[in-house]
Amino acid sequence: TEFDSGVVKLNSRTSTSNGASDITDASSFTYSTSGNAGSRGADKLFDNTNDGGVHSCELNTATGFAKIDFGSGNEKASWKITYQNGDTGTTGVQTLQVEGSNNDSDYTVLIDSQAIAQNTTLHNLTVSDVNTYRYYKFVVEANHGHGGQCNMGEAQIFELVITGNSNPITEYVSVADTYAQSTDISAWTD
Repeated sequence: TEFDSGVVKLNSRTSTSNGASDITDASSFTYSTSGNAGSRGADKLFDNTNDGGVHSCELNTATGFAKIDFGSGNEKASWKITYQNGDTGTTGVQTLQVEGSNNDSDYTVLIDSQAIAQNTTLHNLTVSDVNTYRYYKFVVEANHGHGGQCNMGEAQIFELVITGNSNPITEYVSVADTYAQSTDISAWTD
């Protein structure tokens, strides 16, 4: 919904439901990291097992990222992302940012710098950006103090299901200029 020069414009794109299942359960995507240790790569971040050991994604540095690629033509919109440390020690994630991209070079911040507790609490992180993305990048901005590595526990992406189309409705409601100028529209939401 948009208000422009006394005209209310409605958009026909509406979300009807939020997916209840984790879309990282399928095998139709690839993973990568900014540097992993042996067999403990990004696939361990999305394997639905969080034991803090061999089932965590291990980065060779205190910061870095794990990335998921849903593939060309298979972009996804998300409404919620969950993250859980698999480690209660100093290698666990302290600050996490989640980003989305369709070309793997220009990224949009979906979840900005979230503090992650030094325990295995499940964090539910809400995504307000309803655009679809091919790539989701989980960026570790800091760990809990270990200088040489970081262990990422478990992450899940929940899909936003959108119906309708993204074309604006072509008929508008007009409001007289004098009324529009005196109307507070700051509380209007999409």
